[in-house]
Amino acid sequence: VQTFEGTSQVLEPQLARYILRLAAASAAKERGEGSDHNKTKAGAGGSKLSFSLSSDFDYIPFAAGKAFGQCQAKEARDLLDPLLQIEAYEARVCAILLLAGEAVGEDAKEGGQDEAMMKNGVLLGRLSRAHCQLVLLIRFHEAVVRQEERLAGAGKEGGKEGEEEDVVTVGPAEVRVLRDLCHLFALSGMEMEMADFRARDYLSSRQAEMVGREVRRLNRVIRAEAVSLVDAWMMSDKLLGSALGRSDGRVYGALFEEALESPLNEREVSEAYELHWKRLLLAGTGTGIARL
Repeated sequence: VQTFEGTSQVLEPQLARYILRLAAASAAKERGEGSDHNKTKAGAGGSKLSFSLSSDFDYIPFAAGKAFGQCQAKEARDLLDPLLQIEAYEARVCAILLLAGEAVGEDAKEGGQDEAMMKNGVLLGRLSRAHCQLVLLIRFHEAVVRQEERLAGAGKEGGKEGEEEDVVTVGPAEVRVLRDLCHLFALSGMEMEMADFRARDYLSSRQAEMVGREVRRLNRVIRAEAVSLVDAWMMSDKLLGSALGRSDGRVYGALFEEALESPLNEREVSEAYELHWKRLLLAGTGTGIARL
């Protein structure tokens, strides 16, 4: 039974197990081994797998059987195509999925399915994180597209009859920033996990360099909006509980005030110095002067 409680050490293997079974069930259906979509033979021992697809997993039956070639980006600006970004993340998931399926299948021959899953915990964690990052990217693009379409239709007379207004609306400037932020999320993830995207030669060395250059460019663009993006969450100073990110910008002054209130600073020189640090600092100098 698929559950959704526990720490990441529990959730990651559960999610990876579900993805592996879903891909195996889809492959079995393609081979004609399943009677219908919701009850398909999968896994060792011929066990029956029942599942219902949610939108977060819709891509797996198609992507698992899709032969990804190489990324089609010719120039850096091509990397800003949402469909290209999503395909890259799908290719990454599928590369890890194939690797995990092979590894688990081989180990299952010796010690059973459960032991095989345990042995490949790190790989399954990579699979789960890759899937989650793909879903986040898709949802991010969808949210921005909805706002872009809303703005495009705002000038049309009358609009759609009976259409409810969005609870939160943003203007063209905000949508532009969100679009840049979405691109940065996609490409910075590619840069950080480049080994996965280079797997099976999906990204070339030149394309990998293009990703890095575009991330640096987007960082410069987003940096000007960083304060506004953080403040948009409207987190109070009390909720933050830190001098960093204060609404009045008094970072260093507030840090100094907090330090003065600390019990460790009730004395000019802490007892810890006389008990521990002084001996360590003066050891071996023979001069009584600290080495620092």
